[in-house]
Amino acid sequence: MSPRVLVQGTPAQRRYTRISWGHFVLLVALVPFAFADTWAPTIFGDTYTIGMDNLLHAIAWMVAVLGLNLLIGYSGQISLGHSFFVGLGAYLSGVLMVSYDWPFLATFLVVIPVCFVFGMIVGVPALRIKGLYLALVTLVLATIFPTLVRLDAWSDKT
Repeated sequence: MSPRVLVQGTPAQRRYTRISWGHFVLLVALVPFAFADTWAPTIFGDTYTIGMDNLLHAIAWMVAVLGLNLLIGYSGQISLGHSFFVGLGAYLSGVLMVSYDWPFLATFLVVIPVCFVFGMIVGVPALRIKGLYLALVTLVLATIFPTLVRLDAWSDKT
């Protein structure tokens, strides 16, 4: 029996593509539920914790790395301030969750527009500069961010 060959644009190929994507989406949606309870296997005397918290950290780092890949890999610009935008979103989300008891997903309604506005404030003028000057401007952002977080002006002091 010869293998079935799928020709581009045929109904069979489109059906195969839809089924493949459906399986992928189902897998991505169900995998986190497999680790909902923390699992801590011990391998060679070291304990490794696997749980939703670790998966969320991994997803956050994936988003940051993909942003760096888009900026440096595809556009060829050198930006040293990427940590400012990642940190701004994380810090704002943390303040909303801890100080104001917002659910995690609800913080996206505030964090995404705020980070977009800050990105536009920095990005539009940065379109005019290239190379070393862009690196210096973004390095300043990355340098002042920890100081701004230490000021802790937005958190509840009680």
